[in-house]
Amino acid sequence: MTADAASAGSPSGDCVVLTPMLVSSLSSLCSVQHAAANLAAHAGCCPAHSAATDPGAATRRAALVLSDLLTRADQRAAQLAAFAGRSRIAGQACEAAYDELSSSAN
Repeated sequence: MTADAASAGSPSGDCVVLTPMLVSSLSSLCSVQHAAANLAAHAGCCPAHSAATDPGAATRRAALVLSDLLTRADQRAAQLAAFAGRSRIAGQACEAAYDELSSSAN
């Protein structure tokens, strides 16, 4: 069975195997991303300091940059997880084909 045949059941052709470690990593990344989005939404809500003209603007900008960075990291992690899932399936198919050929040769 080829990797294409293994992933044919998926509408987009991507087949991702969710291992416990991957689920844990995605869960922690989602909570960090949620915290960053929350920070971005609430940044600058504190009373202004008298020494700075607008400290909230810099805080909001930093929070938005962090939120954007985490969003892109999350998207890239999903791409890498899909690639890893396809590679694992292809490797298992190759191993099964090799085992079949080597057992029939004996």
